[in-house]
Amino acid sequence: MKILHTADWHLGKWLQGISLLDDQRYMLEQLLLVIDEQQPDVIVMAGDIYDRAIPPVEAIQLFGEFLHKIVDVRRIPFLAVTGNHDSPGRMQFGSTFMKQAGLHLHGDWQPGNHKVRLEDIHGPVDFHLIPYMDPAQVRFRLNKEESMNHQEAMEQVLESCLPLEEGVRHVFVGHAFVTPYGEPEENTSEAERPLAIGGAEYVSAQLFQHFHYTALGHLHRAHHCGMEHVRFSGSPMTYAISEAGTEKGVLLVELDAAGKTHITLHPLPPRRAMRRIEGKLQDVLKHPLSEDYVIVKLLDEGPILSPMEQLRTVYPNTLHVERQLVVLGSEAHVPLKERQQLNERALFTAFLEEITNEQPNEEMTALFLEAWHHAQQEEEN
Repeated sequence: MKILHTADWHLGKWLQGISLLDDQRYMLEQLLLVIDEQQPDVIVMAGDIYDRAIPPVEAIQLFGEFLHKIVDVRRIPFLAVTGNHDSPGRMQFGSTFMKQAGLHLHGDWQPGNHKVRLEDIHGPVDFHLIPYMDPAQVRFRLNKEESMNHQEAMEQVLESCLPLEEGVRHVFVGHAFVTPYGEPEENTSEAERPLAIGGAEYVSAQLFQHFHYTALGHLHRAHHCGMEHVRFSGSPMTYAISEAGTEKGVLLVELDAAGKTHITLHPLPPRRAMRRIEGKLQDVLKHPLSEDYVIVKLLDEGPILSPMEQLRTVYPNTLHVERQLVVLGSEAHVPLKERQQLNERALFTAFLEEITNEQPNEEMTALFLEAWHHAQQEEEN
C-alpha cells in the first residue's frame, strides 16, 4: 500500500502581517502534482490543518476545494486527525456521513472509535487515527482521577488500540511531540506553539514500536524519531525563519505485505523562498527585485532612517530588519552616559544629513542635545 504522509499545513496563517494563503494554494497545487505522479492509495494528514481554531473563510474554502479534488475527483481516501491548532468540534462536523465518500476527519477521541480499515492486494491495513488530546481531556474521557502528563496520556490512549490484531498491518496517525525516548528536545520552529509548560510535553517513540508505521505531525522538520518507521513528515512549506534552509515536502510510504516500509521524501518547491540576507543597506538596495520572504541583518554602523521602507523597494516581502551591534574600541572605555550622548549626536547628524544633505554645526548640535536632555528629565519626572 502506498501511503502519502503529510501534516502541519496551517492553512490561513499570517506571517508578520502577510497572508500566506496564496503560497498555500500554490503548495497544494504542487502536492497534487506529486499525488498524480505517485498515485498513492491513501493520504494521511497528521494534524494542524488550519493555523487557528477559527480559521478564515478563505482557508476553509481552500481546504474544501482540495478535498473535492482528492476524494470526489481522484477517489483517494483522505484520513486526517486534528492538531493542537485545530478546533476538534468544527473538524468533526459531518464526519459520520463523509466516511462513505472516503473522507475520515477525526477531531474527537473515544476509546474503541478511532480505527479505519483499508485493503490492498496483500490484505487489510488498520489506520489508528488519534487526534491531539490534552492530558486533561484523556483523563476526562477515561474517567481517571489522577493527573497525567503527555507521556502518560499517550500510554492510556494506546492501550485502547491494543491488542493489535494479528495478520493485519497497523498504521498510527497522531499529533504529538515525540522524541526517541521521551527526552526533552528543542522545537526547531518558531511557528509551533508548545503543547505544555515545563517540559512535560514529550512522548517516547518506543510507545509506537509495534505499529508498522507511525505518521506524526507537530514538528515542522521531516525526520524519524530513532526508528525509521516512526516519522514526522514536517510542514510542506516554510512557516518561520528558523525553518529556512530545510527541505520541505511530503513522505511517500510504501508498505509491503509483511509491513516493512520504504520511505521517500518528495519535495514541494515553494512559491517564494524564505531566507536571511546580510549586508550594508546601500549594497542590499542594489539586489534585483525579489518576492522572497526575507529577514535582513544590516551591517551599517551609523543610524539609518526608515530601513524597512527602503528595503521593501527591493524585497516587498521583507519580514524583519535587525541591526548588527557594533561597539567601537574607543567607545568601550567611555562612560555609559557619554556613550549614549554620542549615539544621540550621531542620530541627530544622520537625520539632518538625510533631510538637508548637510551636517549640523556645533551650535545646532548643542541646541539639540540641550533639548534632548530637557525632554529626558521631563520623562523621568
